[in-house]
Amino acid sequence: MCGNAAAFMLKPGLIYKSLNPRALKNKNKALLPVYWMSNKKAWITKALTLDWFVNCFIPQVKLYLAENGLPFKVLLLMDCAGGHATDLHYDGVQVEFLPPNTTSLIQPMDQGVIRAFKALYTRSTMEGLVSSIDEGDDDFSLKKYWREYNIVTCLANIQNALKEMKQQTLNASWRKLWPDVVHDYEGFTPDEVHHSAVDKAVRLAQLVANEGFSDMTAEDLNSLIDCHSEPLTNEDLVEMTRSASEEEEEAATTTNLSNVPYIGKSARALQHGTGGYATKGCKKSMTTWSVHQIQ
Repeated sequence: MCGNAAAFMLKPGLIYKSLNPRALKNKNKALLPVYWMSNKKAWITKALTLDWFVNCFIPQVKLYLAENGLPFKVLLLMDCAGGHATDLHYDGVQVEFLPPNTTSLIQPMDQGVIRAFKALYTRSTMEGLVSSIDEGDDDFSLKKYWREYNIVTCLANIQNALKEMKQQTLNASWRKLWPDVVHDYEGFTPDEVHHSAVDKAVRLAQLVANEGFSDMTAEDLNSLIDCHSEPLTNEDLVEMTRSASEEEEEAATTTNLSNVPYIGKSARALQHGTGGYATKGCKKSMTTWSVHQIQ
């Protein structure tokens, strides 16, 4: 996921195991709610990072800035995930990597936005299940429903979740890194959105007369949402990519610590507003974007 402090979110990237799955036959992928990418292991690689940067990030940011009358001067903040390419270059774009072990502390997209998105996705999934039960007959089979749950259903739930993500929620995620641009919107913080979505999903689950649903709790759903929240280590990435295609044969990136002092300087600049804030009526020197992967 990638967005800025003005609460504009780019189309999220999605990595699937197949470039052209049967369920999307004859579908125009440009019209999907995600930027479609593929990898046999369904994991981020350096080549896919470059693909996203050139074909998704750059065009969407150019359009956004042009529509808002802002110059193409961009600061892209990324975390040090092993699969991320470190040689991203484009005129007008400055890419900086956050210091190691700081993602959970200051990475805006990791300040509850991704967790809230997962909760909204789960709620949408439960709404679809309950709707199918209501519209079905006495022969409804939960096993059959899940068997027929495919990437098309998944994309529909992603689209529903994205529609429910409020601008106030995205803006609030920048509080730790850039508090000066954050507004206080009661009821729209990532945590509040997350809790509301989970509570609704639990109530929906209790309408499903099957074991594991009627007695579902908020703790159960939170465990599901958080079960893949820990980033993979470099060793994990090497193991996952050992036998895949050319770009996957590259070993996971070794963290470069040489830019840590500069990142600190950039963070201080952001605190004083010199890093830029991309929104109407506010034309600073540079627009700042944050990107982080969902697991």
